[in-house]
Amino acid sequence: MTGYAEHADQASFRSAWDAAGTSALGPTAMAMAGGALADRAAWVFVAGYQAAVRQCFDVGAYRGWGSYLVSERREASGEPTCWLSLGGDGASLQGSKSWLAAASDLDFLVVNATLRDEPGRTRDVVLAADVAGVAVEPRTGGRFLPELEQGGARFDAVALDATNLLDGERVFGAFAFVEARCLVLAHCGHFLVLRHDVERLELARELAEGLATAELASTESLKLLIEAQTLLLDWFADWVAEPPARDAHWQRWHDDQRLVGMHRPIAEKRLAKALAAAS
Repeated sequence: MTGYAEHADQASFRSAWDAAGTSALGPTAMAMAGGALADRAAWVFVAGYQAAVRQCFDVGAYRGWGSYLVSERREASGEPTCWLSLGGDGASLQGSKSWLAAASDLDFLVVNATLRDEPGRTRDVVLAADVAGVAVEPRTGGRFLPELEQGGARFDAVALDATNLLDGERVFGAFAFVEARCLVLAHCGHFLVLRHDVERLELARELAEGLATAELASTESLKLLIEAQTLLLDWFADWVAEPPARDAHWQRWHDDQRLVGMHRPIAEKRLAKALAAAS
């Protein structure tokens, strides 16, 4: 595992992240630097995910790690489980979300909640993970990215004000695109440490960096994202098949390799839809 310091658990990786000042970087540099700090797929995911949260949301003074809470275990009736009530004297958050990343190390949450007075609309809010009424509920990881602490959250009459309300409605479509871009960067930052067949990785990095200012999820940007993903996937397939050494680093990536192409089907589906709409 030449070139990588070992971080066997999330707390160890978070300590290395903080010591390097990674949270102070812009999204592109954060993804690359965080990927280079990682020693396994779980932390490469964290690096790309944290960069995506920073790029998508204006979280102001919130520092450290955040998570975007969208998923819900809907009631049998199909009703949402997380509600935002807006009023003249403030706002409040009530309910639950079923998935978040890096549970015990979160500093802030971005929550997509259904408006109580307009059930067909949602709004994103940002809040500290330790404010009154918030309960983050960690759960042990599964077979995929087992070191990553996942979990859910419950909100019990959490008091909010105007500073917690983010502009616009749900940005999930944009977030998926940005997350895919940032994960390409995090993977490139990670694997470039190996100095193995760097040409394709550098080209994938350049393409992903160029998407920082692209029109999100446009036909052209989706094509560029897929091109970057293809370069990364081709490099990874060759490395897994013929690595310089089949060490512990290689074995972990062999087990968690679906992270590398996780967003590829989403990008391809969105590109096909965009091309069909344009024809």
